[in-house]
Amino acid sequence: MTNNIDRLADDRTRNLQSPGEEFHDDFLMKRPKTEWAPYIDETAKDISANISISNISLAKDNFGREVGSYYRRGLEQSTGEYTDLPDILGEHISDEQLGMFAYQLNELGYEVTKDAGLENVQQAIVAVIEKLLTKEVGESVRSILPEDNGTVSDITMRMFANETIAANIDQLLEDIEQNAGKGLLTLMDEPQMMTTLWEHQQDALQAWQQNDFRGYVDMATATGKTVLGLGAIALKYGDLHPSDRGLIEANLEPNSGREDVLIVAHNDLILEQWRREFDRHLNIPEERTSGSDDIKLSWGRIHFRTPQSLVNEEWLDYDLVLLDEAHHYATGSEWGTLLEAFDCDVLAMSGSVDDAGSESSKIQDRLSNGIGPQLKRYTITEAREHGVIPSFDWEVRYAPFDGDSSDLEKASKRAEESFEDIRRRLERGGLDIETDRRLETYQDFRTFSHTTKGNELKQRDEPFRNLTTRLFSRRTKYWNLSPSLDAIVDIVLDHIKTEKVVVLADSNAQVKELETRLTEKLGNTEHIYVVSRKQESTEQRDIVDQFDEPGESAVLLGTGDLLGEGVDMQNAEVAINMATGSVNPELVQRIGRILRSSDDPKHAMFYNVVGIPKTPDAAVFREDGKKLIENAASFCELGSRFEKLPGFSIADSVDQKLFDELLHTGTDFIEQLDEAGQYEWTINDNESDHLRALYDEISDNRGSDKILGSWEEYAWEHSKSENSLDSPTSANSGTDADTEKLTEISGVNSSRAIALREAGYETIEDIRFATQSELSSIDDIGPSFAARIKADVGDSDPEESENKTTSNSSRSSVDQESKSSSRKDSVDATAETDDDTVSERSRTRSTRETYPTLARLYGEEVHDSEKDFRSYLRNRESDEVLRRLVREIFDLLGYENLQTDSGTSYFDMLATKSGLVHPVKVFYQNEIDDVDLELLSSSQEKDQVAKCIVVTVQSQPADQTTLSEDSERLKVINESELQKLARGAISRINEQAESSSE
Repeated sequence: MTNNIDRLADDRTRNLQSPGEEFHDDFLMKRPKTEWAPYIDETAKDISANISISNISLAKDNFGREVGSYYRRGLEQSTGEYTDLPDILGEHISDEQLGMFAYQLNELGYEVTKDAGLENVQQAIVAVIEKLLTKEVGESVRSILPEDNGTVSDITMRMFANETIAANIDQLLEDIEQNAGKGLLTLMDEPQMMTTLWEHQQDALQAWQQNDFRGYVDMATATGKTVLGLGAIALKYGDLHPSDRGLIEANLEPNSGREDVLIVAHNDLILEQWRREFDRHLNIPEERTSGSDDIKLSWGRIHFRTPQSLVNEEWLDYDLVLLDEAHHYATGSEWGTLLEAFDCDVLAMSGSVDDAGSESSKIQDRLSNGIGPQLKRYTITEAREHGVIPSFDWEVRYAPFDGDSSDLEKASKRAEESFEDIRRRLERGGLDIETDRRLETYQDFRTFSHTTKGNELKQRDEPFRNLTTRLFSRRTKYWNLSPSLDAIVDIVLDHIKTEKVVVLADSNAQVKELETRLTEKLGNTEHIYVVSRKQESTEQRDIVDQFDEPGESAVLLGTGDLLGEGVDMQNAEVAINMATGSVNPELVQRIGRILRSSDDPKHAMFYNVVGIPKTPDAAVFREDGKKLIENAASFCELGSRFEKLPGFSIADSVDQKLFDELLHTGTDFIEQLDEAGQYEWTINDNESDHLRALYDEISDNRGSDKILGSWEEYAWEHSKSENSLDSPTSANSGTDADTEKLTEISGVNSSRAIALREAGYETIEDIRFATQSELSSIDDIGPSFAARIKADVGDSDPEESENKTTSNSSRSSVDQESKSSSRKDSVDATAETDDDTVSERSRTRSTRETYPTLARLYGEEVHDSEKDFRSYLRNRESDEVLRRLVREIFDLLGYENLQTDSGTSYFDMLATKSGLVHPVKVFYQNEIDDVDLELLSSSQEKDQVAKCIVVTVQSQPADQTTLSEDSERLKVINESELQKLARGAISRINEQAESSSE
């Protein structure tokens, strides 16, 4: 009897166990909590595919109720130490809602893979979700999500870290369910504008609409011509961002579903960029717009063409034509017929119409007669005033992750164990994966796991399923860790005595902790201002206004989504962003608005603080190092959009040996993949150039301090000062006297002269130094014209060319010999030897004797902080100290004959480089009120005299100065740029000292 009762009790207990509890006991208990959420994601996809989960009764209708609590615990375990996610989930989202949301997104991902055939499943999911969010909530998640393939748990964590999104969970669940019936492709293809328009773009779009959808705009480079064109597509065939709907009348005409849109750009590279922008701004995944010149979407077709391909092509009856860089068509004899060929809606875009010198009126007439009136002119000066083009220096600073490393260490260990196990099975033939894909990196396996074959393999091979779960678990944990709060505090303390500082944190919890730490350091809260979403909007505005009052220095703490969106500040001088490591263009533009110049001239600085593993056990050196180098190149590519590449540094708390290992192992991994023909140097040519340049600076016997010094120098050399951007010689300015000289070259018309200037070749002498291959890669030039140009101008003097190419590097031949022969082939000639650049003087005299001012600066280590750099100069209060410093820097940069007696009382010295003489004028703590341009002009009439170099430290231009108006004759080095040069020079001092001692 007793046995029967016991057996009955056991049966009842077993029957009382819910499906969720069974799932937990059978599958989750043997895994760390950081792997729960990605494993539950895989389970949801299995159920969507009608695959049973053992004998457990899990289905769509009970998924949220049964596993939602475990999903929550997994997400919370994957966050960093200071996060708002647990509080937000607890306040707004039940376990069942969370579990149901996870199921719906995974089901959506399964449908995307099965029906649409897209490989980047996460991108497709984000496209659908963001369109729904933008319509209903007006919030965006694209800018905070990782670029590579992740899991639904990644998307869920980042979305619900935003309290506004979390508060709308009911609406979001309903919208997903309702829109699923409309067809995923229809929703994905919809041209829904994800980006709010700048005011000048709104003006242009309104004018285009009011002029019956015809006309042209003349907008400076980097002010959003492509976004304007995509906005035109959204206005005609989809929907603008909710913020812009009230400003521009919506298109009420129903779409036929057979619209034909033509996009014309003068080369394939620019067309490729257009395809990418469809993804970024309309959330139409790049996979939907790639693979063909004629793309069919659910609402119509998009045709990508170059003018060359259109000349002999039978044209379609287009509904909308977008002409990019329209000045090319206005001057070309063959392509000029394009302007009169279309009787449909046309928007022509250019950045070089009114500045094209003698060609301006001709271009204007052709565009006006062929297309319609000028709808909007927007200059680079206006763009800087409005914060559209950021006007600040910036630095990427690496800092260790905050908090305990044990979870990341465990995740890294488990990921490596599974990765090595799968790699061994592949090598020994124990695992057969039928794919042409590269399977060498974590990312390779994560991406493959989303494919149909990858999903099939997960079903039949448990170790492979474990691998993908662990890789996604580590990536989620890594990506949700924040850089050290102490590193943020250190930067604030460097600046708060003299400047206003804005800190953009990831969460309110971080804001509270930063407030606590700063209060301890400063001793009071008088200069600390805090804003949070818990405050009413009027209180937030009052706090920001108090902080922004001119005068006393202070720090403002808040989250990036709160302070970075529409908050108007005029007096902030420093911004610090706690980054996730990936590139976020939207955030940098928002920072540009925060740091935009007021009427009072100031120097603005932006720190992007990036986290790295704190301990060796937490790092997977080849993966993390490779990603670090690639992200550094992406930061450079982003900076090149507004002509200001970032500097690079590490926080004091970084383990330098660990950082060295990241750089060197990451480089070795890239080299290994490249030698096997399996490395992708990115599709973007500009980013690829940056990547190769940074990669080439890393060699086995160079420490990270020297490497970052070289990166710093590279960034400075590839940036432009604000004066050069505002001057008529900028990339947006078309032609001037130098360009007219370029037109004297055989085959170079004004259009090709503009292209040459945009590529950095401002004079005939610049072209002499260029190779035919370099010229052939420039838009509008090509191989035939490059050969014609080189035949006309010839090459530079061999001896001068050698001086020019070797002066940019001081790396020794020993460094180069440590690289493999295949890598040597890709290294630029600038890095072949330093024997010619290290002077004999530096070998026989001590470094400190040779460069006493820089050595003193180096010895005090004050170059690590911009504030201390200023203090160094201020405490000496001497023009002569600054002039000595400039001479030493120029000497290390390869300038020769640094004559202090320039033959005139005006210039401080004459510096010679590559046979060209540069008069140098230094200003310190006084107004630039006597830039004698007549004297400069007369000097430049002499043979071999190039641009004058003006160094300005703690100086202000006088009200009537002609500096900016005539800056095509000047190279201006401001305080921050001089500091960057000093860092590069200090790195070279160290290298030369080591070389001398050896």
